[in-house]
Amino acid sequence: MWSGTGVFRLWLVSGVDGEAIPPLSSADSVEIVGDGALGMDGPDKEHVRVRLVPVEIVDWHDVRRRYGRYGWWLGDEGVKLSAVLPDTGTPIPSGKHAIDELVPALSPMAPDLERVESFAQLALVPSPMLPPGQWQSNLHALTRTHAGPLWSGLLNVNTTSVRFWRGVAATYNRDKPAGDPALVTVGFGTAMRDAGLGLCLEVDDLLASAPLADALEHNGGVTPGQFAGVMHPWLATRSDTFRIRAYGDAVNAIDPDRVESVARCEAIVERTGGMVPGFGRRFVMTGFRWLGPDDI
Repeated sequence: MWSGTGVFRLWLVSGVDGEAIPPLSSADSVEIVGDGALGMDGPDKEHVRVRLVPVEIVDWHDVRRRYGRYGWWLGDEGVKLSAVLPDTGTPIPSGKHAIDELVPALSPMAPDLERVESFAQLALVPSPMLPPGQWQSNLHALTRTHAGPLWSGLLNVNTTSVRFWRGVAATYNRDKPAGDPALVTVGFGTAMRDAGLGLCLEVDDLLASAPLADALEHNGGVTPGQFAGVMHPWLATRSDTFRIRAYGDAVNAIDPDRVESVARCEAIVERTGGMVPGFGRRFVMTGFRWLGPDDI
């Protein structure tokens, strides 16, 4: 999380104080996104592990003891392609993201997409249905829908995900004028990851940057002007939809190293146009589920 001037504020994850990410051990942390969510795939699966925060009480002997622990992670849905986009309420009417770049069998025009209510249900759209690995491996690059106060499907450019930038390139290829050159999607995605652009305060800063121009030139001969002409309406530098995963446990009253019960959950929250006095924009919960061990 950054301020409006690009100054780092904090990580949206439990147990981190300051800018540095602390070393994690199995004793003081928990995996909150792992093989159950991501499937068996390549090195860019991006597991998520968070530091546990102790919950302590002072008992009737005035002794402080651990009662349990909790941990949480907030993931950004705006740095993903949206599989379900309405025909109105998007930056380009009837515009779609090229989700078939990430999952070839998943057409952005598939009629059954309108019936999908969750990310996991995307597997049910093609026939035959997708094997788990094909949709799970794209958890960090594909979502059902991310929206905001104004438009559904805005793409937050503050990411170094190869899969995301591949999808952006494929979306450009899908919507570009017939006579303009096409992008090499994998090469463009890799180049954007390696460019290490970091935080882009404005979309125009990205579109005017030398790393983007190099990535476009060396992966299809596309000019920044051609790219901007197609993609500028889709691009943003903030997000309004987030995925929160949380973990909590309770320990034995006698032996604090013995965990008696565990709970895990996931919520999708969306920032709306409504304002809460003193707090800013109102968030609403658009999805919630309890998670089992196999969902992690």
